[in-house]
Amino acid sequence: MKKIKIYKPTGEQVKTFMLDAFFSVVGCVIYAASVLYFVDPMKFVPGGLTTLGMILHHYLHPILPFLGIGAYTFMLNVPLFLMALKMLGLEFTAKTAAVAGVMSLSLDVVDRLFTKYDLHYAAGDEKLLAALFGGLFCGIGLGLVFSRGVTTGGTDIIMRLVKLRFPHLTMGKLMLIVDVTILLMAGLVYGSMETVLFSMIVVFMDSMGVDYVLKGRSDSKMLLIVTDNYDDVRVDIMSEVDRGVTLLEATGGYTCEPKRVLMTVVRAPEVIRVRRIVARYDPHPFIIVTDSEEVLGEGFKSHKETM
Repeated sequence: MKKIKIYKPTGEQVKTFMLDAFFSVVGCVIYAASVLYFVDPMKFVPGGLTTLGMILHHYLHPILPFLGIGAYTFMLNVPLFLMALKMLGLEFTAKTAAVAGVMSLSLDVVDRLFTKYDLHYAAGDEKLLAALFGGLFCGIGLGLVFSRGVTTGGTDIIMRLVKLRFPHLTMGKLMLIVDVTILLMAGLVYGSMETVLFSMIVVFMDSMGVDYVLKGRSDSKMLLIVTDNYDDVRVDIMSEVDRGVTLLEATGGYTCEPKRVLMTVVRAPEVIRVRRIVARYDPHPFIIVTDSEEVLGEGFKSHKETM
């Protein structure tokens, strides 16, 4: 009789699953609280399918008072899950459906808590503050979810499906098309252009919050240094600043002579130390300093920290 082999996850896989679940739940709760505390009371919308859920809730609440924004949002996701299952695979669809379920549940549970204890944002005409902080905290919540490599469904599925049909369109353009369409729909429903304008602030701050969580504040700089005394500069950067240096082969565009270009990545406060080292050997160097969005490797973040 053939034995049935039981799959046993490794300790690392269990740890990864627990971290994914923790950050997804925390991110969903923060997003839900931001929508219900700042955004919805002011009749703003955060973009995505949550906006369509808010519109349905706005119209159908008198008829179906027991259904919250989260329930409508999840129902809107169901046909997208079916399309994603066919075109994007079971693993992606299962993870996305699970997180979308947590998001929808968070929206409805937090809504009941806020309603029970009257915790909605109510600061008179301070709409700008509501838009700024509502969008920022929505982005932070979504960023925590995205940081674990999962999504909340909705427009992300739509964009992936459209991308399969129109691969020449960038994700940025797709996001813009989808969000602008949804914001205009919200403006028609609420009958206010002010809603659209403030909602654009919410969406903009949302993207800023997501980027900050995913990328962090860039404090790393990449320097490209062109100098005839490259060997002395290379040695001093490695010994005094304790940073690695890469030598790149180049050719001068004007002289057509071979050149050596030094490439190094340092923390922002270390840039001036590198420049002083270069000035020690060359009073007229050519230096390019750029922001490094993310640096992985010795002296910076490890690869495991980002997985």
